[in-house]
Order: sequence, then C-alpha cells, then structure tokens
Amino acid sequence: MTLVNYFYKKFVLSFLICLGSSLTIFYIFSLLGNLGEKHAFSLILYLSLLNAFQIISYVPSLIIILTIVLLVIFFRSKNELIIFKEYLSVKVIILVFLPISIIFSAFTVNKDIIIDGIENKKLDLFNSNNNQKVKLVISENKEFKSFTILKDLDLINSSVSKYQKYYSDKDSIISGEFSNYIDLKDNKLVAKEYTLFKDNSFQNISQEKIILPSIENLIGDKFITKTRVDKKLFNLNFKSTNGIIFFVIFYISIFLILFSKNIVDRKANFFIPVMYSLLLLVYSLIIFNIDIKLFNKEMYIFATLFILLSFYKFYKYE
Repeated sequence: MTLVNYFYKKFVLSFLICLGSSLTIFYIFSLLGNLGEKHAFSLILYLSLLNAFQIISYVPSLIIILTIVLLVIFFRSKNELIIFKEYLSVKVIILVFLPISIIFSAFTVNKDIIIDGIENKKLDLFNSNNNQKVKLVISENKEFKSFTILKDLDLINSSVSKYQKYYSDKDSIISGEFSNYIDLKDNKLVAKEYTLFKDNSFQNISQEKIILPSIENLIGDKFITKTRVDKKLFNLNFKSTNGIIFFVIFYISIFLILFSKNIVDRKANFFIPVMYSLLLLVYSLIIFNIDIKLFNKEMYIFATLFILLSFYKFYKYE
C-alpha cells in the first residue's frame, strides 16, 4: 500500500505540473491574441483564461500522456522504477492505474459538455449591449441545432420586423424559414405566414406558426439567448459506452508503453515509447472526430478491437 500511495501522490503532482504548465502556455498565447481586441483589460484576462481551459478540454488525452511521461521521468531519475517493477506485478500495476483511466475516460467522452459550457460562458461576456435591436436564439437538441434571428425587436410595442430561422445538422444547413409578418400573442411569437426553404426549393406557407412559445428569455440585454435540452453525463448510448471502453483500454495501453520494462534502464531510449503513445493519440483523435453515415458503429467497434489487441500485445510483452 505504501508503494501505491506513493504512486498516486507522484501522479497527482505530475498531473498538476503538466496541467499548470499547459494552462500557462495556452493562456499566454491566448492573451497575446486578445490584446488587439477593443475590450476592457480585465475582460481580456478572463477571456484568455477561459480560452486556455477550452483548448485543454479539446485534447485531454495529451495532458494524460504528458503526465505519465513526467511521472516516468521522476521515477527514472531516482531509480524508483526498478522498485515498482520488482515488487508490483503487471496485473497489480494495471489495477492501480485503472481508477485513473476510468476517471479520465469519462472526462474524455463527455468533454463536449465542458467545451460547450465554457463557450456559453464566453458568449455571456459579450451579452452586455443595452440597445440591441437584433436577437439571436440558439436552440439545440439531440437531432439538430436551430438559429432564430429576430430583427427590430420591440417588446414594448410588441413588434418584430423580420424573422429568420435556420436548422443545421452538424456543419450543414438542412432547412430555413423567414417571414416579415410576425405578431406577439399571449406571450408567444407567431408568424402569420412564412417562406420555407428545404430540399433546395422555396415554399410559401399561408398558415400561422409559433416561432417561440415564450418571449420571457428575450427580455433583457442579451444579444444571444441559448435554449437547449440539457446534456447528461454518461448517456447509455452506443457511442458513449463504446467510447469509455475504448479510452479505458487506451489509457492503460499508453501507461504500459511508457511504463515498460525497457524504460527501467536510465540509459534506455525514451523517445520511441513516447512516439508510440503519440501515434495512438492521433489514431484516437481521428476515430472519434470523424462522422461517417455508413458503417459508423462498425468503425467504432473495429477501433475498440484494435486498441484491445494493442493492449494485449503490450501486456504480454510485460
């Protein structure tokens, strides 16, 4: 237990050093990029900090790899890696690292929630104009995202001059609506008639449609209003479940590569294991950032089988 506790303490120290260093680097670059903006200096400082956290959230796997690399360097510098290899079997070492891999796998799979949360916070920083005549309402659910633009909105006189709405799926617009005939009825925004764009054709619809069921969110100074179906952590769907399994095996494989018996010797070349780890990192980024319509599930299953075979290879080698 003493060795295990020592391992966790060193891992936390390595993680904090890597996280702090990465935040500092990204913060400085973000700050330099934002200094040309016409905002208050305090706002620029805060925005740069949010940008730094957001960048790290995009690639949490890189922070873990850097943490393990630094951890191994700490152990090698005092020949402590030999002690771990001598007194702890490979199975025990994997069990020790398993809770860490599960925690960071859950974070990696749900990183979009954190990224969106930071993005919303950044949007709130710029929603301070008191004389907005244009409102943008962004709605999001599991199927699509919509953008509603209201021009010349006057809640006091219950008038809106123009209404435009776009529906998007991923990065493409699938349909759109626009109208110049809008009324406010019973706290609802209603289009008397509107034009629909879908399947590369326009269609005039001569019937009422509720644009917004409630205008309460439009009251205030915000230019952008976001409404969404809250995303939940650990959704039990195929992609998230497969993703957690993949990244648990992925992180353990990375750990075995960087913690291998060849690294015990302080004179051994540490560059090759690091390169193997980075190649696996690139592979994971490619797999989970492409979206294909055909054989999507098969691709994820194949990726998990591939990382499982890689883990088995490194495990048998140890």
